Amino acid sequence: MDFRFNSDILELRDGTRAFLENENSVERLRTLPKGGDPLALWPKLAEIGLLAAVISEEKGGLGLGVDDCLLLVEEAGRTCLPEPFSETALLLIPLLEQFDEIGSIKLSDVLSGKTRGAIVHPLNPFTNHIEGADFALVFDNQTLRIQNADEINNISQTSIDPGRKISSVVDRNGQILADGIVATRMQKDLEAKGACAVAAELCGLADRMISLATEYSKTREQFGQQIGAFQAVKHLLANAKTKLEFARPVVFRAGATIEKDSATSEIAVSHAKLAAYDAALLAAENAIQVFGGMGYTFEVDLHFFMKRVWALNGLWGDRNYHLARIDKAIFENNISLNLGESF
Repeated sequence: MDFRFNSDILELRDGTRAFLENENSVERLRTLPKGGDPLALWPKLAEIGLLAAVISEEKGGLGLGVDDCLLLVEEAGRTCLPEPFSETALLLIPLLEQFDEIGSIKLSDVLSGKTRGAIVHPLNPFTNHIEGADFALVFDNQTLRIQNADEINNISQTSIDPGRKISSVVDRNGQILADGIVATRMQKDLEAKGACAVAAELCGLADRMISLATEYSKTREQFGQQIGAFQAVKHLLANAKTKLEFARPVVFRAGATIEKDSATSEIAVSHAKLAAYDAALLAAENAIQVFGGMGYTFEVDLHFFMKRVWALNGLWGDRNYHLARIDKAIFENNISLNLGESF
């Protein structure tokens, strides 16, 4: 499978990176625990078209595939973006597009940022940024319902990540949009896309933590020289970078299999989530080693990215969930693991 991206998507990625680095600086992240607005960039994300990434050009979107959009989600992870970009652009908006208009909820208003929604899914016991949302799409017991703002009954929860404002949703009520097989299919589609989005964000987080540790190793001196010159430090960073480079194509492969509705997409998605989390966790652990004990402190930028990794671990299926799916594929479904073959 060819994972090379064309020049247009690479230019879009570079432009997205420049925008997020400028608008979502670490200085902004530092304001979040002190009451900063984690949704301040929402109008700008809509204005530059990122919320409409996977919507067709005929409807005013960018017309990207899932794997292309994952490249942009990775950039969101690289800056630890607090706004729920991936949940909206890759999950909620394509789902809403299937209905186009539901009462007062219009797709065009969501694309413009005028209206904001959230998704409640069984794999996510706590929903991010549902507080203040105009509506919620709720999956429960083979049904998909829509709740307007006055129908959302949520209880705020505490997150280790200051950029995530999570809540548990108490009631599963509202107008039924789909049920039975149709709702189940939609639920499984969101599960796959959600896990891929988290995996892409984890790759971005890993890359940023490796960069932070690399730059720090060039400035801190010990025994009369930069610590980056020590072989032990080089090995820490090289191991983390290698782990990341092996995880990224697995993530993009998973995004491609979703689009093709491949029979192997489920196992590919689980593989992606596990590979990306392992890469991000190793990057966090090794970066902490480079920074020393101060890497845990609020004064060091590393902790924002490290906490986001921990917070994302359980989203769209935790490690045990995805390991169980891979075990089932190998031991019950007899999936082939021969060299030269790809599931």
